[in-house]
Amino acid sequence: FLRHRECQSEEQYGIGLDSIVKIEFWWQFSPTNFESKLFLLKAENEASLLNVDKARSLYEASIKSASDNGRIHEKGLAYEFMGNFLSSVSNDPSGARECMKLAHSCY
Repeated sequence: FLRHRECQSEEQYGIGLDSIVKIEFWWQFSPTNFESKLFLLKAENEASLLNVDKARSLYEASIKSASDNGRIHEKGLAYEFMGNFLSSVSNDPSGARECMKLAHSCY
């Protein structure tokens, strides 16, 4: 989805959507392993569509899921992606900075 946002490529957007379908399939068999990834991909999709509130909610769900399931590196990724998104849509950089600090602490 990031590549889609950077170059407005419909092909890249399609690849992102295909990834969601694949992760949804694997999530059925191992929710603990795939839940935070699925939320993160869905957040990135909403970010690509500029649905700010929905994207933020899904980033937060990814962070919570990663934390609940002991996936500290995935928690860091979710914070990092959320921070990048917030910096692109907000005039107030404090939220993005806080996300990056939290991401750093996870790595």
